[in-house]
Amino acid sequence: MKNSMLIIPFIALGAMGFTADVSENTYLKPSTTAIQKMQDDPLMAAMNKMMKEMHAQQMKGNTDLDFAKMLRIHHQGALDMAKVEVEQGKDAVMKNIAQKIIDSQTKEAAQLDQLIPTLQSDAKNTTLCARLPALEKR
Repeated sequence: MKNSMLIIPFIALGAMGFTADVSENTYLKPSTTAIQKMQDDPLMAAMNKMMKEMHAQQMKGNTDLDFAKMLRIHHQGALDMAKVEVEQGKDAVMKNIAQKIIDSQTKEAAQLDQLIPTLQSDAKNTTLCARLPALEKR
């Protein structure tokens, strides 16, 4: 009985499209079919694009600049996913949330686009809020 109870989670994982791959150690990974479905999904494509860009981002050791650049990439990912929801979603509440994300993060992305060049050229980053009053209101 105990042995059959231990097998149940593995059966469930198999039903979800996971397979055991013992050729490279023993771990669970999605099956080829599950991977293909994820790659074809526009939300996953937007997420994967964002994550790839964030992981490729070179940190400069300037927290303000690094944060602004990472946040800009993150906002673009949110915008891309929200656009998919607005175009393809069925639920009115979710579509409304997605539109609010588009509205707010488009503005924030524009602020970051203005701020990043300033951060890149300003070694001390001490007077940025004075130059961009809109950021002080947040």
